[in-house]
Amino acid sequence: MVKVKKLWPLIIGFIVIIYFISKHYRDSYFIEKDGVVTSGKVIKFTTSTASKHSIVYEYYVDGKRYESSTSCSYFISDETGKEGCVGSKFPVKYSKSHPSSSQIDLGKYNKYKFKSLL
Repeated sequence: MVKVKKLWPLIIGFIVIIYFISKHYRDSYFIEKDGVVTSGKVIKFTTSTASKHSIVYEYYVDGKRYESSTSCSYFISDETGKEGCVGSKFPVKYSKSHPSSSQIDLGKYNKYKFKSLL
């Protein structure tokens, strides 16, 4: 019985990893399948660790507001001098059938986005 108790954290961890992998592939699939582009705005720059940051962006589809984020390293906008380009607008590609699935195109700042290993 003790051995089974020790396996539960591993089983739960495995399920969480599978969930995030499937979500990543699902989002990418929908964006590739029926993606359209709109304008989005970076609304927040957050820090989770010394080397990991995120930008939070918003975009609108048919009057409904969506919010998403992407992980990145630290950077400052050349144009505005703000961390993570807060306040700047960029193209956002989203899935027409699943509008909450999106990717922001930061242009010359894409080099700061973390690449997915999946």
